[in-house]
Amino acid sequence: MEDTSPKTRPLLDDLEAIHELLDGHASAVSLIDPDLVPVLCEVVEPSIQDTRLSPQLRTEASLIVRQLIEEFLPQIETELRRRLEVRLDHLSRVRKP
Repeated sequence: MEDTSPKTRPLLDDLEAIHELLDGHASAVSLIDPDLVPVLCEVVEPSIQDTRLSPQLRTEASLIVRQLIEEFLPQIETELRRRLEVRLDHLSRVRKP
């Protein structure tokens, strides 16, 4: 015998009704376009805290990227110069008859 609380009984009844409706109707289920089924994030509105947090995270991410660029810029410039010199040297040899 099932032991369900009064809170969960309506949900269980709904799930059983859906199961009975879909049971034996696999062809009907295959006709449903999955792109038309809403995703949870499309149905649930973001909380106020999430709305405030998002700009903060973007600001912090931007700051981190800027710091990384400043930190690695000398190494990047050195590598670019090295590769350009190698390429220029290669091109100058190929053009000589």
